[in-house]
Amino acid sequence: MRILFMGETYRADAKTWIDGIKIASGLDIDTYELPKQGSRLSRIISFSFKWFSLLLNRGPAYDIVLAERSTSYGFLALFQRAKLRVVAQQGATDLFPNTFFSKNFKGWIQKQVYRKSDLIHAWGQTMLLHMQSIGTDPSKIIVGAKGIDLSVFKYEHFESKPVQPIHMIVTRSLELYYRHDLILQAFSFLKKDNDGIKLHIVGDGSQRQPLEQLSNRLGIADSVVFHGRLDQNELVPLLKMSRIYISAPSTEGFSSSLMEAMACGCIPIVTDLPANRENITHRVNGYLFENGSSTDLHHCLQMVLSNQSKCNSISVTNRLYAESNFDVSINMNHFWNLYYNKLNEMRTNPA
Repeated sequence: MRILFMGETYRADAKTWIDGIKIASGLDIDTYELPKQGSRLSRIISFSFKWFSLLLNRGPAYDIVLAERSTSYGFLALFQRAKLRVVAQQGATDLFPNTFFSKNFKGWIQKQVYRKSDLIHAWGQTMLLHMQSIGTDPSKIIVGAKGIDLSVFKYEHFESKPVQPIHMIVTRSLELYYRHDLILQAFSFLKKDNDGIKLHIVGDGSQRQPLEQLSNRLGIADSVVFHGRLDQNELVPLLKMSRIYISAPSTEGFSSSLMEAMACGCIPIVTDLPANRENITHRVNGYLFENGSSTDLHHCLQMVLSNQSKCNSISVTNRLYAESNFDVSINMNHFWNLYYNKLNEMRTNPA
């Protein structure tokens, strides 16, 4: 049996999917992705060339194709020779950015992909709502998180984390839509009354230099560490050391980085978005702040620092929640069984 993954293999979410299915199936997985470097135009040219080559039926045939992001690799998967096509929606809609082109042209592509794919992943309920709104066949949809490796993202009790300085962490890509600028602004407000705090920014992207410049202008550069992209072995000690996890995207699909933080005992402070509300209830097991508001984020940070005794129980609750919902070995075995059974069904009852 041959399996192909089409998507950005350098992303942590993609690696989780690839490695999880590899372990569950016991099979190697081939991969394909567009070039990471170059302009948007060069990527469009690469995409068009790949699509044209698939139209000519070039390349090997596969039993299963896994495609990440419905409006790009999902579209290419339709032309890849395969018996079973499984497509995953990455964002709340995958129709990004919010433009006329995305809503209409990408929207049309997505409907074709969902109509012709065999199985469709909604990693969270928010994605399911969009799929239902555009008339996707509900029998094709798989709802559930990829999960994380809980043996790697180990729990550290909140009381065991350093008190001086209090470490905070962000683990999202340094791109505009993750709004690190809001986090830096809120942190600068907080630092006026709290000297013993430190912010760790993990990840890389187009905004790294502007964000470093902003931290200098805000006078907080001595308390902000830009770590760049880290592997799991480097990331986990930072999560276990950090008391607070912050994430400020303007839109959200389903965040693996939030799962990792919850598993490691961090107190999550995240944007009040439907995807985050699936896992976080405000002031119960974390904090939700108004989308785009550095002031509200600052207020949530103050609440955590002023009531750390409550955070002990939040920390324990979130770890238990992660063990019940985010165990990658359980989730991926479940997904693999669905793929395998669907493939056998298609072999037995060909269309």
